[in-house]
Amino acid sequence: MQAQQNPRELRGLAIASTEDMITRIDEITYRVRSQTNVDNSYMVIKLDHPVHKINWKCECPDYRYRDVVCKHIHAVRLSQLLRTKAESKNFGFITELNEPACLSCGAKQLIKSGLRKNKYGDIQRYKCKTCGFRFTVNLGFQKMKNSPKIITLVMDLFVKGCSTRKIVQHLQEFYDLKVDHSTIVRYVQKYTQVIKEFVDSLTPQLSGTWHADETLLNVKDTEPMGKGLYSYAWACMDSQTRFLLACEISKHRYASDGTKMFKKAEQVAKGKPMSIITDSYRGYNDAIKGAFYTMAKPRPIHIKTKAIKHGMDNVRMERHFGELKNRTKSMRGLGNDETAQIYADLHRINHNFVKPHMALNGKTPAEVCGIMVEGKNKWFTLIQNASKR
Repeated sequence: MQAQQNPRELRGLAIASTEDMITRIDEITYRVRSQTNVDNSYMVIKLDHPVHKINWKCECPDYRYRDVVCKHIHAVRLSQLLRTKAESKNFGFITELNEPACLSCGAKQLIKSGLRKNKYGDIQRYKCKTCGFRFTVNLGFQKMKNSPKIITLVMDLFVKGCSTRKIVQHLQEFYDLKVDHSTIVRYVQKYTQVIKEFVDSLTPQLSGTWHADETLLNVKDTEPMGKGLYSYAWACMDSQTRFLLACEISKHRYASDGTKMFKKAEQVAKGKPMSIITDSYRGYNDAIKGAFYTMAKPRPIHIKTKAIKHGMDNVRMERHFGELKNRTKSMRGLGNDETAQIYADLHRINHNFVKPHMALNGKTPAEVCGIMVEGKNKWFTLIQNASKR
């Protein structure tokens, strides 16, 4: 453990990482709830005279009788640092790309030039007034036999738990379309990879505190132990925004697998966290050290949870894994580690950018992170922007 991880700082981090513990009244005044008595709270005020050895004042007994930086002052300092760090992040705005442009010269001076007959319907053709090039606009869905509406419907039904054959039946009953169940799988695999590369390039606005955990997934791999072989799913989530940073599949529960997951999360977050909350599994010590430790900058503060009554819990990760396993139950397990990773990436995209969360007042984690996705059909918007990039 690092030298700066004194008990008061750790307890202050626990307060700052828990929702509704700190109320900001103004720039210099905060009210912090007690960890031991939820009905009690303390006022924390910034002092004007810098000659005092402590620039903050707290009403708690620890500060009054010992004249030290108490855990409540540490919590307010950390919350200020997290807010400043969040405000310095770049925001993203993902819009629907409805205005066509010439595919040859990029000009927008276009005229309509007939229709192209397609299996699922007619597609408008355009002619560029600048260079005379004729083209059709079907960004992200070129050479696909089904319409963008059907393809995005397939993605949404699949991630919500419908089997491939149920999706085939739905399309035949409501849209009079005959689609093979293997086509559904190809749609999911293709567009999951396209969207993943795009969303991982964005910069989310995060709180600086991460939750990490791992669980078993049923993978019907035939090598080397036959049926019933299990794989591990490692996941990492931002505490305040619920933004899922990484979800990696591995055959083993080694510290090196956790290190790989943390490095992927660091790439998505575009930076290191201030603290990481995990369970008591010893492998996380080596995993965090392998991913973040350097001689110049020590690794983030590692907090091990023991029980909810201690003020820090990992319920967010348990909730996430519950959602993940709800889908795999209807699939009777996953085929192999490669297909399991594709599904994990699809679930991460849906969790972050498509599905609203009650804990976030009906917003998606991406919206809380400052990344807005326009349109009711968010799958369509994501595919368009990913294909343009």
